[in-house]
Amino acid sequence: MLSFIHKNSVKLAWLLLVLLLMMGLSLPFLYKNSQINTSILALLPDNPEKAVPEQLQQMLMTQLDKQLVWLVSPGEENTTAAAAAWLATLKHLPQLSRVRGPLSSEEQALWLEYTRKHTPALLDTQILKRLEQGGESYARWVLSQIYSPFAGVSQRELQEDPLLLLRSIHSAKLADQKFDLLDNWPLVKDETGRIWFLIQAELNISSYDIQQAQTLTTHLAEAKTEWLNHWPAGKILERGTLFYASYASEQAQKDISVLGSLTLFGVVILILVTFRSGMPLLLSSLSVLAGIISGVWAVLLLFGELHLMMLVMSISVIGVTVDYVLYYLVERRVHGAERSSQQSLAVTFPTLSSALLTTLVAYLVLALPPMPVFRQLAIFSVVGMLTAFLVVLLWLPLLSKNLAVRPLPARALLKVWLELWQKPVVRLFVPVFVLLLALAGLSRLEISDDPASFQSLPPVIQQQEQQLTKLLGQATDQTWLLVFAEKPQDALEKLEKTEPLLKQAIKQGYLEAYQRLPLISLKQQQQQLDLLLSVQPLVIEKLQQAGLLQKNLPFKNNWQKLTLEQWQQSPAGRIWGSLLLSTNNLTGLLLPLQGVSNSAALERLFVKNAGVILMDRRTAYTRVFAEYRQLLSWLLLLAFTLIAAHFFFKLGAKAGLRTLIPTLLSLLTAPAALGLCGHSFNLFALLAMTLVLGVGINYTLFFSNPRGAPATALFATFLAATTTLLTLGILVFSSTQLISSFGLALASGLLTAFLLSPLAAPPLTKGVTEL
Repeated sequence: MLSFIHKNSVKLAWLLLVLLLMMGLSLPFLYKNSQINTSILALLPDNPEKAVPEQLQQMLMTQLDKQLVWLVSPGEENTTAAAAAWLATLKHLPQLSRVRGPLSSEEQALWLEYTRKHTPALLDTQILKRLEQGGESYARWVLSQIYSPFAGVSQRELQEDPLLLLRSIHSAKLADQKFDLLDNWPLVKDETGRIWFLIQAELNISSYDIQQAQTLTTHLAEAKTEWLNHWPAGKILERGTLFYASYASEQAQKDISVLGSLTLFGVVILILVTFRSGMPLLLSSLSVLAGIISGVWAVLLLFGELHLMMLVMSISVIGVTVDYVLYYLVERRVHGAERSSQQSLAVTFPTLSSALLTTLVAYLVLALPPMPVFRQLAIFSVVGMLTAFLVVLLWLPLLSKNLAVRPLPARALLKVWLELWQKPVVRLFVPVFVLLLALAGLSRLEISDDPASFQSLPPVIQQQEQQLTKLLGQATDQTWLLVFAEKPQDALEKLEKTEPLLKQAIKQGYLEAYQRLPLISLKQQQQQLDLLLSVQPLVIEKLQQAGLLQKNLPFKNNWQKLTLEQWQQSPAGRIWGSLLLSTNNLTGLLLPLQGVSNSAALERLFVKNAGVILMDRRTAYTRVFAEYRQLLSWLLLLAFTLIAAHFFFKLGAKAGLRTLIPTLLSLLTAPAALGLCGHSFNLFALLAMTLVLGVGINYTLFFSNPRGAPATALFATFLAATTTLLTLGILVFSSTQLISSFGLALASGLLTAFLLSPLAAPPLTKGVTEL
């Protein structure tokens, strides 16, 4: 292979350059037709609930993405002026639609007309119980309401609604809702008696559209500051995916700019100080740039988007790609006078290719879990590192022919370090100490597959979320029961058959409460209409006998059945529409569940009901993370076993074990560092361990190269480890907890692999001074 490359090196180099130029020129077109994704959900597996149809899953995510809620408190004043001012501000923002505050007179009229027209569809359990007791009993109840001094039943109301159904429906509605009314404003009170007015809205944009989302959140923050100037005692609570996404994108952009700048600055300084020349920096930049262009091009081509979290984590690839350049350039710097550039390539190629192969395998493992971010990172890394390797293979021998030859810097330190590792005490004590330290960390390590433990939200957002959900009486966990069918009426009928199971679950303590769509099937509506018509004549007769209704006065019913389409256009549909998922061929009905204590038992209740699925996203994600963590653990063990077998076969038992110790201890140190620092162990930590194996083993490979000198290997390993730690270790300082833990495991594992890598060096027979 090398002979072919040597013969055609110039042609192949220019071919690679042409391909890179074509990729670079096509990037603006690919980027124009793509998007930057900031969704934290991309860190989670794709659709963990496989039984849920993809169309309904996407629609649910879109609806959750759009919802925005505010609670506005004027302070000590119990007036609506402050809430009205905030409502007016929101209505002027073009990114928002369907901004809802108080119930207008027009909306009240629509509600009244809706209730009158579709009365049979709106009867609650209490009304139905009274109707089922018969006309005599129902008539006595009506008379008790008429003669009650507190009821205030007018003659006109009795004439238009002799069964007092509108009054009953309205009373039931007030009893069910958690809100009071002030000037038609829905409000809640906290434990101190402070009032909070409710405002709701929907987004016209995606929460994950970085530019528009940040523009909107900036406007909202400025408007909030201005509002507080007018009502200094007031307070506004807010909730919505928009605020989480905006915070995540802001932190990710900060990580990219700050951590990326620090990484590049550190690598540049390291190369300049090491080589005292601008040429190695130029060659390293060429390799990194080629890797970035090809990696981004591949991700955009395959995924049609770039995730912001992937861009943060891709900083790590810079150090790995620079390693290949530095290993070759160190060889040229030390032996350039006695070897040609192609001969230097022949010396370094076995080690470089082995290092590339192990690193590629490690990054490819990242693509196994069904998580978009890590799949993007895997493609970016694999394509980028392959390209960087080709640059080293084809361009560096051409461009480094005249590289200045100098002796290794800090030769005295290198000599001391190598001599130190020749002492039996050091070779025994240091690994044992690292092992004991790792065991101490592992003893404190906790395993957590709960996705809630991956988040690191600021206290302000967390406090607002907790206070708002408490005031609204809602649950923070997103757990639903999804009932779906091809036809709307089939879905409604299936829902009605499912409700007894939910009531059974409440009795058994599996959940506390559920919320259902305020709509029944046409079949159920007909049954309730028949019940009304059977009771109504006797009630009217009793009222006429009591002299409360005129005899022989014709009474007309204008009741109509309520279809799903009509309900969607009604005032109720505009409020409860988020619980309806409707596509061209599927209708899904969502029932939010509160206080789920036994998700598995609840799921078993519906296992025989086709089209009825418990959507406990937190539990589903936890289960998927646990499954992939276990699978990846076996794969990591298999990879380590294969590497161990390779070392033992190639080097023999004694040398193979000596070479394997740094890798084994680095794999133990990575999770141990998490335990010592109070981080939990999860799938992402295991992915970091995979990279520790794939990247850290390069350091032992550098030392075990029989054609290289130990001093050269030590210096090359030092440069490789330093650049890698600058790019991987810098992730420890990420403001995103998941990435920070990922970086901590990587940095500790790779640092251990570097410090112990001299163990892999063969015994010195000529003395350190001659190396």
